[in-house]
Amino acid sequence: MSPRRKRQPDKDARVPDPAATPQGTPQPDQPRRYVATFQPEAWIQNNAVGVDPEGPTEWDCTSFLTTPALRLKSYLEELRKKTEHGPVVDTHDALKEDPRAPAWVRAWRGPFTILLEARPVEAAPDPMDPSEGDPDASPEPIAIRSSDEYTKEALAGASDRTEDALYDSVEGSIREAMNDVLDAAATIATRHGLGDVASEIRRLKDVRS
Repeated sequence: MSPRRKRQPDKDARVPDPAATPQGTPQPDQPRRYVATFQPEAWIQNNAVGVDPEGPTEWDCTSFLTTPALRLKSYLEELRKKTEHGPVVDTHDALKEDPRAPAWVRAWRGPFTILLEARPVEAAPDPMDPSEGDPDASPEPIAIRSSDEYTKEALAGASDRTEDALYDSVEGSIREAMNDVLDAAATIATRHGLGDVASEIRRLKDVRS
């Protein structure tokens, strides 16, 4: 195997103008976590070229950076400071040793690049703030009226109607009930990311109407 290619990143690119700092970079007084991104590569004509990963490429390496082994302490502290200006390349490949890195990353034998970046720590939602809902909470139930409700509504005042008018009223109520069922089915499909199914259900409703 060819020796690992040594990279000499452009220093100017590693310390950009503050105005060009990536949007996701935390402010100096803002809590942060550190994320490593692994790019596997292969040697092609003596150049390391990116290839498809074999699994997840990102992991939270905060613990590895903030409690480093003695032999890596100086380097990782310096690397961490550089993330204040944006993502940086781990030129010593130290983050590959992180126990929290995906197993396939730790086992990778070819060339690679690891990018380190600082990201803001997202604040926990305020349980008292109604605008911050729980993304894992069950959605509001969809109310569908029972067939008895539609029938009672259609038969209300039946003594004042002719037989044909009563028939039309019941038929209209049944059609309304079916439309409600189709609307509910389309809503459920949309919630589960089945946009095509939801569109087909709505098309069927339009045809029935």
